[in-house]
Amino acid sequence: MTLELLSMSVVAMLAAPLGQRARKPWVLTLAVLLLVVVHSISALADSYALLLGLRIVAGIGAGTLLLAVNTTIAASGDPVRLYGACSMATATVGLLVLLYVVRRGSVGLNCA
Repeated sequence: MTLELLSMSVVAMLAAPLGQRARKPWVLTLAVLLLVVVHSISALADSYALLLGLRIVAGIGAGTLLLAVNTTIAASGDPVRLYGACSMATATVGLLVLLYVVRRGSVGLNCA
């Protein structure tokens, strides 16, 4: 997770000057698709080196998504309200995923 956070932070800082010029719907879609594909592939990674590389690529997608979401929120008419709504939506989805995983009984790890 550290490599993903590191690459996410670097991408968000380096791409910040380009944030206002990019087409936000296109960037948001591309970033989400990149994250979904890379996280899906990383779940099936059979080597540590492949997993590390995929986590870096996932960080690039996450940094791009973070930048696009923040510039979209800042440009909105009521950024405080929109940020609050995004935070609540994120928390709700996280809670639902957590409840699903707990109800299922495992997350695919052999803890025995």
